Order: sequence, then structure tokens, then C-alpha cells
Amino acid sequence: MVVVAPKIEEVWNNSKTRGVVWGAMTTLGGVGHTPPFLIPNFRATFLLAFAVVLVELGVITWIRHRYMDTPVVSAGIQVFDQ
Repeated sequence: MVVVAPKIEEVWNNSKTRGVVWGAMTTLGGVGHTPPFLIPNFRATFLLAFAVVLVELGVITWIRHRYMDTPVVSAGIQVFDQ
């Protein structure tokens, strides 16, 4: 039996799916951005926060490349330019 995954357009056009994905990403962003500021050392806090943001931008670049058929360099420029 062959399982065929639905096209991204079919899934994304469902407003409930879009809402769940949007909410999950917002939650993950909040969870990722908050803990560094619980560290009492100022320098360590900002280095960790910088690393979190770099990882986050890398993930966004990968998503644009993977699902929107954007070349990696173009996706990276678009993400870092915003």
C-alpha cells in the first residue's frame, strides 16, 4: 500500500491547521526567547539569546527552502533582511 502525503497547499488552506501551526510556532518562539533572560550573567544571557535567534532564522530559512521552493541563498537573504 502506497501512502501519498497531501500537497502543502491542501493542508495550508485549512484554517484550523493554519491556526494550530501559527499558535505552535508562536509558543515555541516565546519559549525559546524567554529562558536566556533568566540567566543572571548579562554577557551569557545575550550570547545565548543571539544563538537562539540564529537558530530560529536558520529554521525559517530551511522552511522557506523546503516548502516554498526558494533557493537557500535567496531564502537566507529574505529572512535576514526582514
